[in-house]
Amino acid sequence: MLLLAFALCMPQGCKTGTRSAAQERPTDRSIAAEIRAKIAEAGFPSIKVFVLDGRVTLYGTVPSEEGKQRVLAIARESWGIASVSEDLAIEKLPGQGSHGER
Repeated sequence: MLLLAFALCMPQGCKTGTRSAAQERPTDRSIAAEIRAKIAEAGFPSIKVFVLDGRVTLYGTVPSEEGKQRVLAIARESWGIASVSEDLAIEKLPGQGSHGER
């Protein structure tokens, strides 16, 4: 009997409860939620995360270049993304301005 079931499954491929890679890809909403949570946990709760077709875009202000790189790394390590782009500004502290200001 087992041999018969195996023989019937082989030509069309049996469904054994596993999903294909396309079906396992997370939704844009779940990708965004995961990235938002990880970024907030890392200390950057004000960063906005938008995801469309697996393409992530980050908006907001970070305290330093290191903070910016950390936020980008968090987004890039999420599964299911196609790309990451950003519009992240680095905070200017009071007294920081262009070289000509006093």
